[in-house]
Amino acid sequence: MSVKEQVRMLWATCFHDSEAFMDLYFGCRYADSLNEYMESDGQVIAALQRIPYRLTYEGMNVPVAYISGACTHPAYRERGVMRKLLAQAHQSMFREGVLFSTLIPAEDWLKGYYARSGYTLCFQRRKKLLTASCLPVENFSNRWKLVEIPPGSALCGDAFRFYDLFQSDCENCIQHNWEDFHIILADLLLSGGQLWGAVEEDELQGLCFCLPEEEKLIIKEVVCRDKTVEQAMLRGLSSHYGLMELECYSFSDGQPYELGMARIIHVEALFRLLAGIWTGNHYFKVEGDEALPQNIMLILTHQHAKPMMYQMISSQLDADRMDYLLRDAYETGTSYGNFDLERILRTLRVKNDSLCVKMSGMHSIEDYIM
Repeated sequence: MSVKEQVRMLWATCFHDSEAFMDLYFGCRYADSLNEYMESDGQVIAALQRIPYRLTYEGMNVPVAYISGACTHPAYRERGVMRKLLAQAHQSMFREGVLFSTLIPAEDWLKGYYARSGYTLCFQRRKKLLTASCLPVENFSNRWKLVEIPPGSALCGDAFRFYDLFQSDCENCIQHNWEDFHIILADLLLSGGQLWGAVEEDELQGLCFCLPEEEKLIIKEVVCRDKTVEQAMLRGLSSHYGLMELECYSFSDGQPYELGMARIIHVEALFRLLAGIWTGNHYFKVEGDEALPQNIMLILTHQHAKPMMYQMISSQLDADRMDYLLRDAYETGTSYGNFDLERILRTLRVKNDSLCVKMSGMHSIEDYIM
């Protein structure tokens, strides 16, 4: 049995998803190259997938990974298996140049569990409850046309381009590509929902991802050119489904609630990016990252007129590095790490506001670096 087949069996054991949804996920989203797993006696006992995305962050578009389908066989739980698997996934992300790992805990108690692996709550959504009677009366049919947009339809491409304009303007927002958009629509249809568009003179003015339930209409997301279109769409859909109560989710309007968690994967790469947009000097000390010891460091981001000022604090010749090498050699009683500090200091010079070393000090510098 292949790893993919074993992961699907594990998924069926741990989750309560339909066969149709698993067909969709393992047909369109799963890939062995994105899968992390652990085995016992040749059987997969835990797995997760690190799905690559882009995230809008501080005006940039950065690589992130979303952890999906994290599960452990019931017989192997409470043994630290998932903690080890997360650490393994974080190392894979680090090698791939991922800056952040993100996830959405399935249950509240998992927030504390993932926090022990370095995650923190940082993504919010908003929810508001409406009744059709509180929405302005708008003669929808005279101005806009309400149309359903199934996957593969003529309007589907227009819908993605419209959606893409809005998501690219949102800060701290996962960016979905054309393939993601199709999977989102297919998942919505499997759940019994639909995507609707408001069209005016053959141009889309709004999109609404909705899921009708017995007593209310769930608006999973709505993006419109203005508030008037949004309110008209909600009232029109309420009338279409015959449901007077609406539960609306968005990133900008309503009561906030915590949704997703994230952790930094590549500390140095992240702060090098941020150094280009921040002003002034910023010092960061990272410690205690057991899963990614590569991240344990002292970082200085700088914008100083004289490069020698930050070279003395953060460079190959910085004071901190010289200090701990000599101190560690002294404390351990070994010669490893010793170097001729006095000669280095005597041969240091400043040229063009940068630190440099005379040729007579090169041997001492080589001893220090090597």
